[in-house]
Amino acid sequence: MLTQEQDEILNKPKTEIIEGVIYLQATPTRLHGIIETEIGYQIRTQINRKHCIVTSDTLEVKSEKHNSKIVPDVALECKNNAKGEYNTKLVVEVWSSSNGKVEREKKKQIYAENKIPYFLEVDYLKHSFCMSKLSEAGEYQTVIDRQVYSAVEQKELENYNENDYILELESPKITINMQEVFDIYFEHNR
Repeated sequence: MLTQEQDEILNKPKTEIIEGVIYLQATPTRLHGIIETEIGYQIRTQINRKHCIVTSDTLEVKSEKHNSKIVPDVALECKNNAKGEYNTKLVVEVWSSSNGKVEREKKKQIYAENKIPYFLEVDYLKHSFCMSKLSEAGEYQTVIDRQVYSAVEQKELENYNENDYILELESPKITINMQEVFDIYFEHNR
């Protein structure tokens, strides 16, 4: 039996602040968790763990300019020098219907302000993803924006190419196969 303190800790929602407004994030759905876990797993199997780590719902990205503190669903952090300091290389947001357009844009601005090189957005309800890369001007530019299809739907498409769903990061050199991520989602969402 859990103590009251343990129960409160387990039921504490993820809290974010965007432009001074506090947002209590709902507990993610099972499908949200499946996507988040698969992306983290694919990254973790390719990195040098002495230099990089994958985190889930723990990295706080702050912005004094926007009076904000946000927590990405998944983050890739790598050591950048002999001091052992970490730089965030990639953040992933798995969107749901509760994430409005304004919230999505504000988070994107905050990640750009923090000079995070890659931003992956996944909308599992729309079966889509968008990878953006930070430009020298400090703004995200879309690298790939795709709709993902189930195995049944793929058979009906004339120009389907599995390689169109593989994301590549330059530093560190890793790939994320978004078709595999969504295949697991489709498998468990029948």
